[in-house]
Amino acid sequence: MVALKDDGSVVAWGDNNVGQTIVPIEAQSEVRAVAAGWFHTIALKNDGAVVSWGQHLAGQTTMPFQANSGVTAVAAGFNHSVALKNDGLVLVWGANSHGQTNVPVEAKSEVTAIAAGANHTVALKRNGSVVAWGRNNGGQTTIPTNAQSGVTAIAAGGFNTMALKEDG
Repeated sequence: MVALKDDGSVVAWGDNNVGQTIVPIEAQSEVRAVAAGWFHTIALKNDGAVVSWGQHLAGQTTMPFQANSGVTAVAAGFNHSVALKNDGLVLVWGANSHGQTNVPVEAKSEVTAIAAGANHTVALKRNGSVVAWGRNNGGQTTIPTNAQSGVTAIAAGGFNTMALKEDG
């Protein structure tokens, strides 16, 4: 478990077999968002930099250099990590066993929100459309017709994706 406190510090607890509950110094203050994967955690600092810790078997805790600044949101899947830059660019790193880090052309710009499922990634575009990629064993990356426009929020579960339409 991981929690973000009002003072911008992060607290983590539970199983610590790969260091996922040992919060690094960089994430002990000035954090504005956190995301927990299966065995890793991501923190977004107030200055737009990303800090990650825990299991590193698939590279999910080694951020690309673009994640050092300008990040506005983070998400964590089973063993992949996602960051949204202030210019709408999506960064994904870590395991790619199901294509979850292969960002499609449609998600390379004008993205306003991100979500990570177990082995899939989802992006909400400025125009209200949704793009999803990665594992599709339960239809989680097949966007239904009624979610191809007018979407205002997204979420990803282990093997499912949800979209909130502007009409509620």
